[in-house]
Amino acid sequence: MYYGGNSSPRYAYYEVRYTYPSQLGWFSWQMRMGPNRVATLRAPAHGDWNFKVRACARTIDGPGPGTCTAWSPQLFLHAV
Repeated sequence: MYYGGNSSPRYAYYEVRYTYPSQLGWFSWQMRMGPNRVATLRAPAHGDWNFKVRACARTIDGPGPGTCTAWSPQLFLHAV
């Protein structure tokens, strides 16, 4: 998975949410900021996946609105 591009110093990390085959619900993954980042998932290599990403400030539970950006559009991947 390729991600990145937010250069605002306000944000400290990306939060990636994903679903994967045979598992219910969304899972979260915190990733380093920076341009042209790559993440490798180690799970079933086939089936239906969903991803969405947002940039977040120092803590997920930070006070008030604006701690994170809005979620990216959801990406659906069918791997065979």
